[in-house]
Amino acid sequence: MKLKDVYTEQPGEDFIRKRDCLVALYWHNLISIPIVRLMQKLKLKVHPNVITIITILFGLLAGYFFFMNELVYGAIFFTLNMVSDTIDGKWARLTGKMTKFGKKLDITGDRICKISWYFGIWYSQYYHVKGFWWIGIVLIVAHYMLELFREKFIGWDFYKYVHHLYYSPFEDAYVTFLLAPLLTVTIHIPHYYVFSVAVMLLCIAYIRCYFVVKKKKMTIA
Repeated sequence: MKLKDVYTEQPGEDFIRKRDCLVALYWHNLISIPIVRLMQKLKLKVHPNVITIITILFGLLAGYFFFMNELVYGAIFFTLNMVSDTIDGKWARLTGKMTKFGKKLDITGDRICKISWYFGIWYSQYYHVKGFWWIGIVLIVAHYMLELFREKFIGWDFYKYVHHLYYSPFEDAYVTFLLAPLLTVTIHIPHYYVFSVAVMLLCIAYIRCYFVVKKKKMTIA
């Protein structure tokens, strides 16, 4: 199979999302599609839920290493979690094994992993720094308030209406749990500097997204 064919859906296939966030289109797909194609070629019988469980284990390991102040290992397992999280969905769509339980397992696992990342980062980067524990809590609460805003006023289907070149929760996660930890380790930039910028970018993005989605929904109606 030619390289171009690897990234191109064949007749009868529908497993690659055409509209998605920047990270998913140009990073996750770059890695996950060849892996899924290899699994297809090897005719593996692995169930997508098994991949989801492995993804959750990667995420929990990331949270553990963040907690232990092993930021590089935390960033590595975070990245493995994010990439693996796109493999199970593609594999489920390609093999026709999409189930309500699988979707619920994926969503629940994502939430548990994210909580472990925030707690791990907060404990190692804020709790042990005198006078900074509350800054971490404020930033985390602000992040979740923005997520509640998105869920209530924008919806989970916003990718249908907003162009993919957009600062989404995926970009936000990479800034918070990959870029910020690596900058802390390499050039000693405090995590809250980058985290604060990430929260502000997400706020701007959601405000923009709200008006774009609202306008397009009104046009459709």
